[in-house]
Amino acid sequence: MMHAFGYGLFYASVGVLLLPQEALHMFEEQHAIFLAVMLALAGVSQLVSPAAGYMSDRTCHWMGRRMPYILLGNLMLFLCLGAMFLARTYLYGYTYLALLLAAVISLNVAYTGFTGLVSDVVPLTQMGFASGVMGAMTAAGAVTGLVFLGWLGEQRLDLAYGVYAAAVFFCTPFTYFAVRDKPLSREDSKVSSAAELWKSYWISPASHGDFFWVFVSRTFYYMAVSVQIYILYYLRDTMKEAEIKNNAQKYTAILCVISQGASGIVAAIAGSWCDSFGRKPLIYLSCLVMAMVYVGYCFIDTYPWVIALGLCYGSSNGVYLAVDYALAVECLPNQDDHAKDLALWSLPIATPPSHANRSHHPVSTSGGARGGGSRLRAPRRRTVLKLPRATRAGSNAGEQRLRDLCTRVYQRYMYTGAYRRYTITKVHRRYINTGVYPVFFSFMPLDLP
Repeated sequence: MMHAFGYGLFYASVGVLLLPQEALHMFEEQHAIFLAVMLALAGVSQLVSPAAGYMSDRTCHWMGRRMPYILLGNLMLFLCLGAMFLARTYLYGYTYLALLLAAVISLNVAYTGFTGLVSDVVPLTQMGFASGVMGAMTAAGAVTGLVFLGWLGEQRLDLAYGVYAAAVFFCTPFTYFAVRDKPLSREDSKVSSAAELWKSYWISPASHGDFFWVFVSRTFYYMAVSVQIYILYYLRDTMKEAEIKNNAQKYTAILCVISQGASGIVAAIAGSWCDSFGRKPLIYLSCLVMAMVYVGYCFIDTYPWVIALGLCYGSSNGVYLAVDYALAVECLPNQDDHAKDLALWSLPIATPPSHANRSHHPVSTSGGARGGGSRLRAPRRRTVLKLPRATRAGSNAGEQRLRDLCTRVYQRYMYTGAYRRYTITKVHRRYINTGVYPVFFSFMPLDLP
């Protein structure tokens, strides 16, 4: 299960901590656009998983059906991490994008082999316990990544590549030596065809039965979870305490670590529950509690309540993670040819956030009731401020007063919602002595202090 630890460490921190800083480092003028490109590449890379699962089901190798994909994927990931470090050091931005795509493809190929390997070696009677351990290790990796990269800080974030590479280097031998992957004989191997490979990307109730509904429910689950990307702005804009507002990033990290820690602990315990009580009752209970937590966040404005609800959310999410994989394996349409189906099961991890962001984009950009609700894009506007004559001398006091005026205008014109906002992007200091000071506003996603 050490592979799940490395997978959680990478996926939990790379999109939240690493890529935003790397986009700013290499594409300073267009960092928002290139961050979107990076996240899109990470999402598109998931499409390799069904093909990797299909080929894994038909692989005849002395190391087994799954192990070659785990080892090859991790080897390529290890090499790509080193190359990405060099690309970001020498500011080869477009090369970095290509390497990022190759790295995430390698990660997904290895994870496809891993999910197939677990279902191969663990009997159905123990699948609940194995699913719980798998969820707990994923959460432990996520907490480790968030804590360690948060400790490194923005100035030393380039060391993150060494952290990822070390995780790959130490976790891969554990997976290789802990499990013996039974080889598939050529007599039992199925013939590959392009038509069957294409069908591995298709899922329906007729072809997959109950597994289709597991896939649909998991898609909606990750769409709901994707709203957590706004938690930093939620703390910044709704909390009463000035300390929380001014240090929203710090308190967001604390909340994430506490919630993920609770999730991992509960997942390790709840795995055995589903073998006794069944899978679906625990799924219903966990989703109900998580929905109630989301409702609760609408009515609170103090950080202790945020932490309390975060613990409730993390605990219920741990129950879901413990049962999720076991339920998917139990509903597989074909137990002998299942790696491609488990690869389909993993697709919602990457695909829903983009759809979810579009679904609540009008809410976060319309300005609430004042914005009318139907305006999806705010117009660019130019505001000209006439300053008092006392500021025209260019003195320190005048410049401070100027900054105060700009701050008030910024607070007046920006929408203080979750995702996009008006921001002052350019200030022409040479107009200080003229008495007319233009402030240009543009509409872009920007993480402001």
